[in-house]
Amino acid sequence: MECRVLEIDDYRVDFKRGSAPAKSPQGISLTVSAGEIALVIGMEQVGKSRLLAAAAGNVPSKGKIRISGAAAGSPEAKRLVGYVPASDSLYPELTCIQYLGMFSEIFEVERHYRPYIMREALALVRLQDCEDTRISELSDDYRRRCLCLARALVHDPRLLVIDDVFTHVDNLQMKSFLDILNSIRRRGKALLLSGSQLGGFYELADQVCYLEDGIPFLQGRTVDLSGEMTKFHLFQLQTLNSRLRRTSAVFLSKLFSSDSRIISVRRNVQDPSLWRMIFYGSADEFNEMLRQMHANGMQVVSCWEDRSFFGQIV
Repeated sequence: MECRVLEIDDYRVDFKRGSAPAKSPQGISLTVSAGEIALVIGMEQVGKSRLLAAAAGNVPSKGKIRISGAAAGSPEAKRLVGYVPASDSLYPELTCIQYLGMFSEIFEVERHYRPYIMREALALVRLQDCEDTRISELSDDYRRRCLCLARALVHDPRLLVIDDVFTHVDNLQMKSFLDILNSIRRRGKALLLSGSQLGGFYELADQVCYLEDGIPFLQGRTVDLSGEMTKFHLFQLQTLNSRLRRTSAVFLSKLFSSDSRIISVRRNVQDPSLWRMIFYGSADEFNEMLRQMHANGMQVVSCWEDRSFFGQIV
């Protein structure tokens, strides 16, 4: 029998930014059951953190979000959620077990149960040998991130929410970290994560939701979307020089509004000659669009696709 933990129904992120919005009238809808992982993906400042904070009950929810039937933000719902923000405050003078003990007290975990659940949480994130290690002595940011994960589990929540899940996780640590998340999932937890790309998460995520300016342009179960996802591409473009940026901006603005295949276009703030485009279509269609750009004075001198954004699909 399916045990629904998180239900997000047509949730709308109140979001404003200078560029045009993604082309979708729908809100965000996700249902995450026990033992499932949902990943919210998008570039920077598209509303991912706001959505996760609302699910955790840390900011007001303007849509329908429920945790095991309780409205997000209610006392009942908050007890069921473990939340790991993108950046977290640690107490370097405490040992790992002291740190977890402090949060066991805050969450009012039964005293006789605390030693067991604290050690279990540390073992789950592979810090079982660090009980008496001061936080300041942990060897790297990755291990501190894992400690934050253990802290979010110390009150045995049903839903684990991790914002910017890839923070402090490099390529060498990725497999170990994915194994940790998979172990948590196998214990019956529902996981809601946010990240900048799908990447190697393709094999692990049961659901994905791609956001642009708070609006989903692709969402659903990963297995059902696998064919559709191959039609989406994230391209990085570089124009000839910054003198063309006015012409380029005008042309791309018109192109964006008239071509349904362009989900979004962004210009790099530090280097106006760099652009990022989310495109829906075939390689031949994109090459034709490049020819249109050249014909309209936008001289693209380099173009490459970031395949990790939509995952390593085989």
